[in-house]
Amino acid sequence: MILRGGTVGPMLAVCLLAVGCKAKELGAHVSPTQATQVDPTWITATRNCWPDLSKAHKDKFIANSLADPIAFRGAFAGFASYSDAQVESIAAHNVGDSPDPDTSSLRNANAPLLTRTQALAPPATRTANAPDTHDAAQIPPDTLCAIHPGTPVGFR
Repeated sequence: MILRGGTVGPMLAVCLLAVGCKAKELGAHVSPTQATQVDPTWITATRNCWPDLSKAHKDKFIANSLADPIAFRGAFAGFASYSDAQVESIAAHNVGDSPDPDTSSLRNANAPLLTRTQALAPPATRTANAPDTHDAAQIPPDTLCAIHPGTPVGFR
């Protein structure tokens, strides 16, 4: 589509001023707010829940991504119902101090599940909950994530 007569400048200005027009990356909107700090325990948990991140990304990349509430929720679906402000507060504190995540999104996971304690343990020393134990009664309330391949939605 070709625009004529100087309409691109005003349209761009309107877009830049509009709420929610910050960016789209990897198919996910970027939140207009960001956490000012990400506790290092979240970086460790992210690396253990998403092992492919360890192969190609540094801690700073992971921290910058987790600062965005949308990307944080992409990595930890158990916090999907929390507001941006709540997620920013959760990200700034130790994983162990976070509220219990909603484990309902993990019921159909085809991968091993990690509790908060397991997500902070070195991979060689932890034992994940096997995929066949995912009925709702057997998922511990502090289960943080399933072990996923790839990169969480919203990481940039």
